[in-house]
Parts: sequence; C-alpha cells; structure tokens
Amino acid sequence: VLVRGIGPALSGFNVTGALAQPVLGVFDSASTLIATDTGWGNPPVPGTSSVGATFRQATATDMSSAGAFALTPNSADCAMVLTLPPGKYTAEVSGLGNTTGVSLPEVYDLDASSPQTLLNISARCFVGTGGNVAISGFVIGGNKSAQLLIRGIGPALTAFGLQGTVAQTSIVLLDKGGTTIVSDTGWGNPLVAGTSAVAASYRLATAADMNSVGAFSLTPGSADSAMAVTLPPGQYTAELSGAAGATGTGLVEVYELSGP
Repeated sequence: VLVRGIGPALSGFNVTGALAQPVLGVFDSASTLIATDTGWGNPPVPGTSSVGATFRQATATDMSSAGAFALTPNSADCAMVLTLPPGKYTAEVSGLGNTTGVSLPEVYDLDASSPQTLLNISARCFVGTGGNVAISGFVIGGNKSAQLLIRGIGPALTAFGLQGTVAQTSIVLLDKGGTTIVSDTGWGNPLVAGTSAVAASYRLATAADMNSVGAFSLTPGSADSAMAVTLPPGQYTAELSGAAGATGTGLVEVYELSGP
C-alpha cells in the first residue's frame, strides 16, 4: 500500500490552513509503531512493531501508478510504501512540533493483482462546518458494483471515552462530480435521495449489516448515521458534518459488504 500524509500540497487545491509539516505514522493492531515518515525527502524511520512488514520511501512512479496527484520533490508532505500482512492497521497524521492544520491521509492499493482487499477504511477527526466538514474519498475498482456500509459516528464515540463528539451526525454520499446520491441524518431517520444520475441503490443499514463486517453496534434510533449502498465502479465522497451546524469529533467509516 501507498500511504501518504498530505499538508503543504493541499494549497494547490485552494485549501487554506493546511498543515505545514505533517508527520505520518503507521501502527499495527496493538497500536505499536511500524514506521514513521516526516517529509517525503526523508527515509521512513522504523518503529518497534513485530508485524512482518516492510517499508520504503514512496516514489513518483508509485504515486502515478496509483492515480495519486504528484508531490513536489523533497516536499514536506509524507509518503511511504508498506507491504503488510492481513490485519488491522492505523495511519496517524500529526503536525511536527504539535502544529495544527488541515491534512489529508491517504491509502492506495498498489498491487492490483493481489487477492488482498481493503475491507474497511475509517477516519477519526474534528468535524467543523463549511469547508471544514470531514471529507472521505474512496474509489471502487473492477468492473462490478460493490455493496458498502457507510457510517458517520458521533454520539457512539462517547462509549470509547471520547469527549466533545458531534451530537448528531449527517452523512452525505456524493458522486465524482460532487452531486449528492443520498444522505442520512440519524440512523433512525429515512434516507434522503439526491439528484445524482449514478446507477446506485441504497437503504437504511441494519444491525445485521454492521455485525457482518465487525463494526461496533449502534443503539437503535441512534443520532449516528448509517446507510447501505450499492455503487458501480468509480470515485465517490462521503462527507460527515454535524446536524444544524454542530461541531466536534466524528468518525467516518466505509466497510465492504460485498465486493466487485
């Protein structure tokens, strides 16, 4: 996988307040560091994880092959390539010297011929308003539709000891052109259709959907959001915001219920 932590390069996309010097760390399921990178021009630094992983500096060729936008040579953005055995992993982006700003963590599958599949990807972050909502992009490859579970979590995070969570989440699924496919505000509320012409189908997620992919359960009628969608191959975005302009910590998740 190609893993990147983008900060300065976001200014090329008119993002203000980008993180000036990101630090990227990849951890195993026990939260032990596998490797860290501070600046694409610097080699990754090994951690103490015993997972059978290898890693190296990412190259421009790696990025081009994955369809990732190019980085300026010796950029302060972070990028490394890791070979990982099946399991659960975490990529964390922070600011050097406790600096803050807008950042973009990315994970790309570099080996299209491999039988391994990214089954779930999620991001925990601060959810603001306007241009500072949580934006999670994903791509469905292959030539068949995939069924996904998409969730926007806020209140349920309190069970994990988190404070300042989004009181009521709203999750919006958009197509490549930025047109809404469907949205959900609260798991107990019906989905609202958008105007996208993408041949998608969707329904309220069920507890059985969540259990089937190992997602933690939600309280019936929860103010968290969850939907099951079937999407053709393509590029999509899931945006997480707070209902009525609420802000706080949120978690956006995408699980594969059935692949292409």
